Amino acid sequence: MSRPLLLLLVLLLPSSVFALPVRLDVFNGSSGGMGFSSVHETTGCELNGYWRCGPSTPIAATAGTGFGLTANFDGVSRFDQITGSLSIGGVSHVVSGALDFGVAAGQQIGELTVQGFGTFLFVNDRHGTAIANTWNPTAPRTGDLYLWGQTFAPTAPGAKPPAGWGIDLGMSARPIPEPSAALVFGLGALLVGANRRRGRI
Repeated sequence: MSRPLLLLLVLLLPSSVFALPVRLDVFNGSSGGMGFSSVHETTGCELNGYWRCGPSTPIAATAGTGFGLTANFDGVSRFDQITGSLSIGGVSHVVSGALDFGVAAGQQIGELTVQGFGTFLFVNDRHGTAIANTWNPTAPRTGDLYLWGQTFAPTAPGAKPPAGWGIDLGMSARPIPEPSAALVFGLGALLVGANRRRGRI
């Protein structure tokens, strides 16, 4: 293999091997004691000191709607550079943030800033449900994220939470084909073919 081609492969590998681009599609439903996907006001009732339930506004499923989020996935538990927009109550809201589901219990997984609502905080704490704030790469759907958070720091159980917003969000992570990865595979196939041809001559 020539040095220029080897150098090109080395330069292309980091983006295709160490950070997998993924699309995060919102879905709706309920599972494990958690309903999704919606944003709700913190009025009406208390739940484990995390937020008060209130009128909710649905977050639209993103498949085919023109809304959606993308991120860079490290292949294990971390989603960096989350960007895009969500349709909340039929209105587009810009979203950004990062999540790491590999943190210890009680630690903050990460946060998502949603235009018009503020920054939602997510903690590695099930909040009384089986799936809240988890990343499940296998089931019930391949690549599910379940987020349950609020725009204020968690308070002690029984304490009255401050005013703010809560979010219940279910998303499915799907790989996005990356041009550089396709180029790497294409170059690899080309080099294998060239070597075989050279061997026949």
